[in-house]
Amino acid sequence: MDTSVPASVTPRAAPRARQEAPLRIARLFRVFAVAIPLSVLAVVAWSPIDELARALGVPVPTDMGLLLRTALMGLALLPVLATALSLEALRRCALAVHEGRGLTLELARHLRAAGTWMLVSSGGALVVPTLAGLLVSVSSGRITLMVHVGTGVVLPIILAAALRLLGGVVVSAATMAEDHAQIV
Repeated sequence: MDTSVPASVTPRAAPRARQEAPLRIARLFRVFAVAIPLSVLAVVAWSPIDELARALGVPVPTDMGLLLRTALMGLALLPVLATALSLEALRRCALAVHEGRGLTLELARHLRAAGTWMLVSSGGALVVPTLAGLLVSVSSGRITLMVHVGTGVVLPIILAAALRLLGGVVVSAATMAEDHAQIV
């Protein structure tokens, strides 16, 4: 009676799949870090001004000059670029895990950076629509100030702050682990 296990059922298949998951996630983070800013840039650059004004809840300007559209693109890209930087930090975390460098000071710093950039992005998402609406309304001749606050903006701020806090705790733990390793 043959009791050998076929090669396809060996326990090595599961760890290899676990090793590949962080690499796939890292690639996905990179795709999003590039695709999100490009898509926002395209939407702001090619959307009709009346749609942009309606989305911001402000009067439609009579003339949408190149300067105004450029200012809107710059404002729209601020939180998006912070999101891209956060995704890049998360990509570096995933690569560190893939390479077996979990709970290191490097990983902890990337995690804290991801939380910081997410916090910047979330704060920007709170402020940028107000500034963009004010900018568009000034160009229409009627100044309108609208502030939009809701759970769609506040919840990411809370989660980003929690991630930053968690990153700080992991930085402390990794620093302590390195200190203890040097003592021994």
